Amino acid sequence: MEYEKLITKLAYDYNIFNKDSSIENILELFKDTNEISIKELNLLIFIIINEKSYSNFCKELKNITNIYSDEQLSSLFLSFIAIANSDSIDITMQYRNKLENEKELNMVSMTNSNIKLENNYFSCNDIIDTTVDLLDFNFKLFKYITNNKEIISSTINYMNIDLVRENNKFLILKTIYEYICFENAFLSEVSIYKYKIEYKDKFHILKYINLLKVNEKLISSLMNTHNLKIYYFDNIYIENLKINEMTGEIFFDIEKKSVKNMYIEGRMKLYINSLVIYHYYYDKNYNDMALNFFRVFIALDYILYNVSNYITDTKHNINFYLFKINKKLLSEYCTKITNLDSNICDDIIEYLTYDNKSSFWNKPLIKNGDFYHLLITPIKYGNIIFIVDEYMNNKTTCFKDKKGNLFEKFVVDEITLLLSEKKFFYKIDHGKYKISKKEMEEIDFILETKNTIIVAEIKCIRYPFNSQLIQRYETIINKAVDQIIRKTTFLIKNNKKFQNKKISFQNKKIIKCVITNYSLFSGTERSGVYIIDINMLRKYINVGKEGFIKYDLSTREKHEIAKNLYNTEDEFSNNFEIYFMSSNSFYEDRIKIITKKLKIGNFEISIPTIIENKLFHYE
Repeated sequence: MEYEKLITKLAYDYNIFNKDSSIENILELFKDTNEISIKELNLLIFIIINEKSYSNFCKELKNITNIYSDEQLSSLFLSFIAIANSDSIDITMQYRNKLENEKELNMVSMTNSNIKLENNYFSCNDIIDTTVDLLDFNFKLFKYITNNKEIISSTINYMNIDLVRENNKFLILKTIYEYICFENAFLSEVSIYKYKIEYKDKFHILKYINLLKVNEKLISSLMNTHNLKIYYFDNIYIENLKINEMTGEIFFDIEKKSVKNMYIEGRMKLYINSLVIYHYYYDKNYNDMALNFFRVFIALDYILYNVSNYITDTKHNINFYLFKINKKLLSEYCTKITNLDSNICDDIIEYLTYDNKSSFWNKPLIKNGDFYHLLITPIKYGNIIFIVDEYMNNKTTCFKDKKGNLFEKFVVDEITLLLSEKKFFYKIDHGKYKISKKEMEEIDFILETKNTIIVAEIKCIRYPFNSQLIQRYETIINKAVDQIIRKTTFLIKNNKKFQNKKISFQNKKIIKCVITNYSLFSGTERSGVYIIDINMLRKYINVGKEGFIKYDLSTREKHEIAKNLYNTEDEFSNNFEIYFMSSNSFYEDRIKIITKKLKIGNFEISIPTIIENKLFHYE
């Protein structure tokens, strides 16, 4: 069996971290391989050792659940919640202490700042993510083992804490396994019990560059919010917040004041600007739904903002971190602060309540009788782009079908507007090109400039939140590449047969592209087709510069370092392809790869980690 087919089987059919996986089935896969390569051998050793360890751990848990009462099992579930919140508070405090010595504002400093946790060093960002990933991992495992028992306990038994912590290493191993299965990584043996993760391409670098691009676009949008319509909240404040040390129950008063709540207004601006990734939300119906969701989500955020300010140290009873609020108080508070109907607020709260099927990243409330537990990380640090997209996909039946058309319309309208202000020659076309009823192609986007023609397939995708979604996204991109190659060939071959079309495909260089709303693979090339995102195209046309802006926190000075991408109309037309090919090199020059070593039992695994020290990108 070929290595790629083996990996696909291991990813979907025989994942060692699935509840029903079997080492016997996995070994059968390797038997089908005529000659085992070094990569396959290292992977097999990794699987055998960790499957045995994980299998033994699950058996131990199963034995424990047979001994525990329902009350004790519920207590076990609660300990997951408290540990996740406790870790998040601890990490945030450590990071704040690090920031006190920072003179320059670096948007990726949370990635570059390391904190020690259980004999390993992780970035602040990685650990914060892990608090939720581990919670997901634990809940799904324990719900399976306990046959989906409901929470009936109100406090935690301390005997559970070490048991929960033990599962942390399996999350790390599962993450490494997913790198191998979905992100083109593989294991190389350094010495006995020592391995390193390697990538056969630059995918880990692309992921990091994508993170920079998204953050930079959000920052640049926030710098230009003077024309942004803000849906103001009522001037509601949380006052006199207290947390019961032994139960974690949150109490507070709701007060209206004469001044605006600047924290809430700032968060709303940030969330509205996150729509730069999903331009189709500017359609009024979807826009209103998204804004209502933002308002309720920010109301939850504001509670935890006050919780964070209330906590001055981490020396608390573990029950303190359960952070639960009475459902009547939560409903009343959300209704008052958002100025929304109580039914709308309650519906969004219900959607955000964990259902044993989704992830805590997009379901950060846990219902327990008359209370809701609030999870800090997904509410305060979660990816609102992913969360609101999941909400819209679940709440509107026609949304999945319409958003592609909405995004295509946005691309055509936006590029037309930008070029009309540029005063360079251009033509834009889209639609059906046909020579008969049977011979036709539908073209999403054609841009003709003075010397070049861009022919593009437009793809609107959901935020690729994990390794599996990334792989699905790549499959969509690959299909789009095949489509645009076929369509461009059709246009060139039948150019003289088209009637009443704006654009002729003679005597100009043709550039084939796939345009997406998300930047993960943008700046790459596949089979002569360039993968770009809409913000990349907008920046080239509207700004025409590449660079970054650096801020000094002590002096508040701003320093811009930038270069022009073109100066004349000929350069504008001719440099599209150069820009598409080289845009990522600007980011690659600003990063370096270091190695982080993770110790898991007898294993030591070295993982390539990217850090970046330069600052904001010019937009």
